[in-house]
Amino acid sequence: MGQYGHQPDGPRRVPSFPHPVGRLYLPDADAWQAHGPEVWPNGLPGPDIENGQNPIVITTNQTGYDKDKRDYFQVNGKVEVLIPGVTGLKVTGMATVDKENRLDRVWQTPWTLYFWDKKTFEPDGKTPLLTKSVRSTFTSPQTG
Repeated sequence: MGQYGHQPDGPRRVPSFPHPVGRLYLPDADAWQAHGPEVWPNGLPGPDIENGQNPIVITTNQTGYDKDKRDYFQVNGKVEVLIPGVTGLKVTGMATVDKENRLDRVWQTPWTLYFWDKKTFEPDGKTPLLTKSVRSTFTSPQTG
């Protein structure tokens, strides 16, 4: 009989953007140029093209997190029965049991992007006056 247990190094932690990261759609660079930069020179996140998707924001923990912790346990067993009266003949039975425990924690936070109307400037006359806008589909932190 054999046993095996496994717990990966810490929980997996990925951004909690409502769509899986593998399905991330990012329009081409020309579309971004028409709307503004991903990040403004002052470090604030720039606009999205649609659905709040700014690649800098949705691929970081600014949208919250999706943590999943997994534990694995496996037991293998084998029984051999020799058949009396027949030399060398045996029957072997084998069984295995696999168990995975998974704990998911999702925390989603609304995120804010900053837009410029391409006309208005700060009092210095050079710095764009940015407008703040919550771009998530919810306005309060929530569990997923």
